[in-house]
Amino acid sequence: MNITIPQTYEELNEQQRGALCSILLTSSPFGGGGGRLPLRIIKTLISHLPNRTQQQLLQEVPFTALWQYAEPFLTTEKLYHFRELTKMIAPAPRLANLTIKQFSVADSLYYRLRLSQYQDELLLRQLMASLYNLPNTPFDVLNLPQVAEHTDKAAITTAYEVAFAYTCCREYIIGKYPKVFSSPSSSQRGEKPVFRKEAAYTPFSKIISVMAMDKHQPLGNWHQCNATRVYDFFEVLTESILQAEQRAKS
Repeated sequence: MNITIPQTYEELNEQQRGALCSILLTSSPFGGGGGRLPLRIIKTLISHLPNRTQQQLLQEVPFTALWQYAEPFLTTEKLYHFRELTKMIAPAPRLANLTIKQFSVADSLYYRLRLSQYQDELLLRQLMASLYNLPNTPFDVLNLPQVAEHTDKAAITTAYEVAFAYTCCREYIIGKYPKVFSSPSSSQRGEKPVFRKEAAYTPFSKIISVMAMDKHQPLGNWHQCNATRVYDFFEVLTESILQAEQRAKS
């Protein structure tokens, strides 16, 4: 049997990619329960094949042989690119073109979406709208209703794809800037590890204000801070944290 099974997000067609992202977000480890997760992933990966071929694969090929194609999507495979939409400017890979203001708005929506275990369709739509821009127009929260007129036309699986890509990009940023995203240890919080709760979420709007009010204003005033590219902001914020730690030791 000569068939091709996708092994990367780039090899998936649009329907498969949207469906897979929906499955991954709403199942463990991202969202709720995922007891049938392995089989659901495999069925999605072979959904481009004729129905008869799909049935043959599931009945005749050992599960372990099929799982080798699915496992990378739960481990090493990440989605850092965002789908292009007509008449809209998509986020660049790894959110490189976002300002810290846009990231702040998107991340607050993402936090609420995560609390819903990725089940809230309205928050999914709002997150998607917050990440796209109108052509030749800088991000502005006042433009979000107009942006939503375009993004809301996309299928719900596309919204899941965007949310999953944001999740992957966010994890990449967390890994790149551990000083910014580090949380106090359980001993510092006075909690026993077994009862440890997730640290309280701090909106980035507060961090932007702190940077703008810093006496040195490394990124300028409040408006200039908001307009700073997200990676530039985190580079400067990391350096500020390191300098503060050095002053605390001296």
